[in-house]
Amino acid sequence: MLKKIFLLSLLHWIIMPFNATAMDIVGPKECQECHEREYDVWKTTPHFKSYKKVHREKKAKTIIKALGEKSMKRNKECVLCHYTVIKNKPKAGPSCESCHGSASGWKEIHNDYGKNAAGERIKKADQEDPTHKAKRLKDAEAGGMIASRMVYDIASSCMRCHGLINPELSADTLKAMLDNEHPIEKDFEIVKYSQGKVRHRFVPPNINDNSKLEPAGLARLYIGGQMAAYAAAKSVEGKSTHPKFVENQQYRSKKAMKNLQQIEKTLPELSAFLKLPSSENAHKVVATMKDKDLSTAVSSLLPKESDYK
Repeated sequence: MLKKIFLLSLLHWIIMPFNATAMDIVGPKECQECHEREYDVWKTTPHFKSYKKVHREKKAKTIIKALGEKSMKRNKECVLCHYTVIKNKPKAGPSCESCHGSASGWKEIHNDYGKNAAGERIKKADQEDPTHKAKRLKDAEAGGMIASRMVYDIASSCMRCHGLINPELSADTLKAMLDNEHPIEKDFEIVKYSQGKVRHRFVPPNINDNSKLEPAGLARLYIGGQMAAYAAAKSVEGKSTHPKFVENQQYRSKKAMKNLQQIEKTLPELSAFLKLPSSENAHKVVATMKDKDLSTAVSSLLPKESDYK
């Protein structure tokens, strides 16, 4: 009983910040207003294209039938990962808020660049006072925005679906899905999956270039991803007895632990996280990494750029 309570608490720590109801989602069109380049990248990705394709696949039809449904878009559990739901209707594939958090609680804060000396509202981000920008982003994050620098949170958001750990997925649904060959990605790794087709880094001063992440940034992202993978697998221990599910989560847990242990000598703060993989401990590690270049410690573990998805 105590173990069960611990695991439920751990799941709460990992998942709670990233849950969203359909009414919280504003949708990618509203993000496009200011992030047109990022939106254009998204339109080239499998996430965007899946909206019109995934439900037509033979395997998808078999799975939805096994769930006693006729449509993926009407199934409350399928829409958790396969669609962006706006006002209770699937309107797109996985999009901006699937990774960066539901925007209804922070969009207005995020879009407020403050006022100039004349008291006029500033309309362009490049005219914003740096102090105001720092506070704006901090307040937006407090409202639920998951910024790209929040490497553990970003990776955890991805693991919610790629790790099949969404708390709203029941054990019975997982069984039906896996019995009918729903894919389960035991080797999902955040650098490989985020720095390929879905990369959208239009940052100053080269805002027109989709720039690659520097080695130190890749290292921090990799570590955040491994922590998210480890915590995700640990959070669902005992949720399902399905052999594929158990094997997948055990594999993910052991692999992430082994990778993190190889970095532990360079980043000793990982020790506390490995003993208790909570969001609190993960965030302590991320805070420690902020000004460190861990690229040497991580270089042998990173995927090859040619393997990016």
